[in-house]
Amino acid sequence: MRKVKITGLGLGIPAKKVSSEELEEKYGIPAGFSEKYSGVSSRYFAETESCAQLGALALHDAMRDAGITCSDLDLLISAAGSYDHPIPHQSALLKKEMNWGPNTIPVFDIDATCLSFVTALDVATDLIGSGRYRRIAIVSSEIASRTANPHAFETFTLFGDGAAAAIIEATEEDCGILTSRFETWEEGALHTIFPGGGLKNFYRDHPYDPVFFSFHMDGMKLLKLARKTLPAFVEHLFQGTGLQMADMDLIIPHQASKAGLALFRADFNLPESQLHNTLDTFGNCIAASIPITLCDAVRKGRVERGDTLLLIGSAAGFTLGGMVLKY
Repeated sequence: MRKVKITGLGLGIPAKKVSSEELEEKYGIPAGFSEKYSGVSSRYFAETESCAQLGALALHDAMRDAGITCSDLDLLISAAGSYDHPIPHQSALLKKEMNWGPNTIPVFDIDATCLSFVTALDVATDLIGSGRYRRIAIVSSEIASRTANPHAFETFTLFGDGAAAAIIEATEEDCGILTSRFETWEEGALHTIFPGGGLKNFYRDHPYDPVFFSFHMDGMKLLKLARKTLPAFVEHLFQGTGLQMADMDLIIPHQASKAGLALFRADFNLPESQLHNTLDTFGNCIAASIPITLCDAVRKGRVERGDTLLLIGSAAGFTLGGMVLKY
């Protein structure tokens, strides 16, 4: 086990809560579509907040939970797919938003889209294990609402905005990461994409088209690819640990979609009580989904010290990622 302890968790939630009924009425979406197909009854939309502001709210909350100040941190990682500006990197903007004054701790970004938090936790654990850092903050702050296409009902009703943060520390206690694994299948590389806005399709070379410059997801292709690749991935993840899915005290899945969560449960014959979901009240918050759901589970008393957790999900690319964590 790679020893590390999560000593603080925090949330940064936008002020505006949007019900599915409001969304459907405003954009001409058939009544009941969101809950029926996306599984989301409400979500939060950032109207005035930036990614950095939401991230700072989450980090302040996590630091209070851990009982630390900025002088106790050695490193800050921004782990998300959203950003306020292409340059500078989001972690620098987040640190500025924290207003720590003369503080020179290093910061950097990890962008593995929906798996950014799990990837950052994996990297942070190795950095702590090397002895280079002792206490690291990981922040996932996502704003999906501004880039969604309101004419694509499947995705527009699915995504929400929000941030979550975790404080990770070196420890001698019996907790940490038992195993982790990531696998990428290039056949799904373009199943989730922003066609315009990058350097390949630079904005000056293309007249503005709201669809071309919005998020696109081929949900059916993603589900088929996930169902094809996930069984072997899970087998490889647990290999050599002496553990299996049934041994998990709680599973924290990425809140990908209603269909994705239902198929995951069905394919692995999991009781509903073994999973903790926040899709209904937060939507899919990209990389923030897993830490939001983890924080929610801890605060609702569903996770206790010593519990064995599975963090698992998929990301654009197409990547599967999983981590077995003794909390």
